Amino acid sequence: MRAGRVLEIAGGGRAAERLRAIVAAVPGAGNLAASGIGLDPHCRPQGTFEEVRKRRGQVHLAIGDNTVFGGQVRSPVHLDLVLRDPGVTPGGAPLVGRGRSVFEERP
Repeated sequence: MRAGRVLEIAGGGRAAERLRAIVAAVPGAGNLAASGIGLDPHCRPQGTFEEVRKRRGQVHLAIGDNTVFGGQVRSPVHLDLVLRDPGVTPGGAPLVGRGRSVFEERP
């Protein structure tokens, strides 16, 4: 199946440039395959990838192939990414801001 809308990758630096090049060159690489917002306050910020992506206030995105999740986009790549200090505001309502979820108790 044809991949959906290609993600827009903002920002500078070598990592952003490399990611833009992969999305431009590899069929289906710009497909948003999975996403999640970490809620676990006990995960270490420098732990394993599996731990870091579940840490409260982090956002996990996967792009590329999603067939392992039951999706219909095949791609030769599947890249998992963790966004640190993200801002997530679906419909204008803040859900995560500066790496803190709105579920956290304020000091």
